[in-house]
Amino acid sequence: MIFKLKQFNLKQTDSLQKMGSDSMLLGASIKGEYHQILDIGTGTGILALMMAQKNKNANIVAIEPHQLSYLEAQYNFKNSTFHQRLKIENCKLQNFQTQQKFDLIISNPPYYENSTLSQKNNRNTARHTINLSIIEFYKYSSPLLTKNGILHLIFPSDLQKKHFQTAKQFGLYPNTIINVVKENKKIIRNIVTYSFHQPKQVLTSSIIISLSNGKYSKKYIELTKDFYAHDLSKK
Repeated sequence: MIFKLKQFNLKQTDSLQKMGSDSMLLGASIKGEYHQILDIGTGTGILALMMAQKNKNANIVAIEPHQLSYLEAQYNFKNSTFHQRLKIENCKLQNFQTQQKFDLIISNPPYYENSTLSQKNNRNTARHTINLSIIEFYKYSSPLLTKNGILHLIFPSDLQKKHFQTAKQFGLYPNTIINVVKENKKIIRNIVTYSFHQPKQVLTSSIIISLSNGKYSKKYIELTKDFYAHDLSKK
């Protein structure tokens, strides 16, 4: 299965986590220019490739513990025009060894804690925190950030309090929050940018991905227009 985007293609046959709106929204919403980027749990490589497209002078390191997902991301990197700036390692975050610091860490991590586990082990690995708990995520990612670096990730809104409390233990504070909402205003996801600097005010906004009529929202279409090869407004 090949998913074609404007500047790169994604083979996503074997990866545990296929490309979805969460990753697209997470990658498209990041602002600023970065030079050393880490993608934790890259899956198909979608976020690393998006960061390479957005940051023309950046070097990106991706890590992925699942062997088949790692090989698929490696294939996607090698077949992109950004391949010289992309590096991937087959390891868990807990085992990732580097002296390098990153000015951007981005991740769409496994995030379900107490929901019913799927009978498929691969599905559990991709979506649940059984191999990377919330506290482990912050414990091992925070030392990899530069002094002024940022951590950009997405998680279910019902875990916001736990994420914020855990991040604070490691000196990280939310700077921006994008609430992913449904048409009825119910918040389902949070996209959060953290740094080591506590702001006077957290900048908060919201976005709807898709409407009840099955069409994508104008805001989502505008935000992601540099990546999708097809016109979302014609869905």
